[in-house]
Amino acid sequence: MPDGPHKNLKLDWRWKRFAGTLHNDAADDGERSGLASHALVREILTEDNPALLAELTRYAQQPQLDLVPEDSVQRIFSKHRRSAFSGTLEKEVTFRLHDGSPPDAALEEALRASVDDQLRKASDRIEDECICGYVRGEMRKDQYLCMVDRANAIIDGLSRPAICDALRNGDKDAFAGAASKRKGIDEGPKL
Repeated sequence: MPDGPHKNLKLDWRWKRFAGTLHNDAADDGERSGLASHALVREILTEDNPALLAELTRYAQQPQLDLVPEDSVQRIFSKHRRSAFSGTLEKEVTFRLHDGSPPDAALEEALRASVDDQLRKASDRIEDECICGYVRGEMRKDQYLCMVDRANAIIDGLSRPAICDALRNGDKDAFAGAASKRKGIDEGPKL
């Protein structure tokens, strides 16, 4: 893949790789979706988040319910290191438990809301970097508009259930196959 206008973007390398496909017509939406899903899952499943998600999942699946599930969930969160994602997840789970949702439903809805929040932040970072690239003269206006439109369309179309499954299972490589590099010189976009 050539060093297009995305080469100076201040994104981690997985998101930068996704951004590189946005202006490249040789990439298709399936490849872009795989790269974005892979970047997101890898971004979230860092630090202590896999252990936190595993413990929350075990708690939500237990047959014996707590009288005060909010306290149990707070204890789980307090045992794990804080991250931006875990902070959002904690607020979302607590809100749903306070509204009376059972722990399994509260966790499922909170996980999906937290994924949506993380995707929105990624989309904003990509758009901010594209704006900076345009202002610095590193990309034309049509490239900027194309990249932002494609990024938003791909991110909006990602499979939230598949991403949530990968997160609950701690599967960092759930989308690695879809994000793998092409091997042959003759490989182009799927027709």
